[in-house]
Order: sequence, then structure tokens, then C-alpha cells
Amino acid sequence: MDAENPVDEATRTALHHSQVIDLTTTGRRTGQQRRIEIFLHDEDGLLFITGLPRADRTRDWIHNIGTDPRVVVHLKQPVVADVPATARVITDPEERRPLIEAAAKRWGRTDVANMLQHSPLIVLTVNGDSSDRPVRRVASSDSIESQIQHRDPMLVADDAVNQSSALGCGFRRLAQHLV
Repeated sequence: MDAENPVDEATRTALHHSQVIDLTTTGRRTGQQRRIEIFLHDEDGLLFITGLPRADRTRDWIHNIGTDPRVVVHLKQPVVADVPATARVITDPEERRPLIEAAAKRWGRTDVANMLQHSPLIVLTVNGDSSDRPVRRVASSDSIESQIQHRDPMLVADDAVNQSSALGCGFRRLAQHLV
């Protein structure tokens, strides 16, 4: 990592491997950091996040990004890093179609029309020169012990809770089979 390119090669490679990540947005009303677990897609070098279709409401993280597009992508394995990025909500049907189709294919879904209409979709641009939120390469191991040596203890505790609570989650199991 250097000042001109704060994302090292290992982090860049890890970013461009579809996987489960954590995403931090800034709450539109509170201004507090909000962290969720979600699936990051890579399609021909383009990073994007989508979700299952939901016609009844727009998810909070989409509202948050609409107010403040600055986000942090938290890679969890095999490289652990906090990567600042800028998110852009995609609403144009023609721009949405190839990304939604790629996600549907990856997830084995056949309801592309429903996903096009009701799934959230953002495209991420990694901030290559963000000085206020530098990339923090934490560890290249999954062990909590090695993370404690390099990370804020509260973040380690949050990750441990997220990982342990997610073990029973069908989404995490599904995502592991998709990568």
C-alpha cells in the first residue's frame, strides 16, 4: 500500500471475488454508522450489491446511501480489510438489467423481472485516494486472536457476534456455495 494507491494487491484481489461482506453506511437521520452483512458481487470487474426483491419497502441501507454515498466495505476473508468506497444507487432499468441478471444467475433465481422491479442495487467505486478513511488491512487470517492484535476490540467483538449469529443463517450457507 502507498499514498497514491491505498488498496494493496491482496485487498484488490479479495474485493473482486464475490463474497459475503459487511457494509457500513451512515444513518440518514442519526448520522451514526450502520453495519450490515450482505453479498458483494463482482461482474467483469464491476462491484455491486443487490438483494432479494421486496415490494413492500425500500431497505434502510438504500435510503442511507441516497443521503450519504460514502460507505465502508469490510472484507472478512481471506483478507480482512476496511475499504472506503462510494456507492451509487442504480434505478435505470437498462443499467440494472445486466447486474440483476448476473446476481439472479449466481443465486439460481428465475424471477428476474421481479428482481428488476423490487431488488435494491448499488454499484461501488473503491476510493483510491481517500485520506479521511484509509484502507485498514487487518489480517490475512480468520482467527479472532490475530484480529485482536490489529483491530479495535469493539470491531472484533462485533465481527465475532456477526459471525456466530450468521452461522445458522441460510444466507451465509448459500453465499459460501456461490463463491
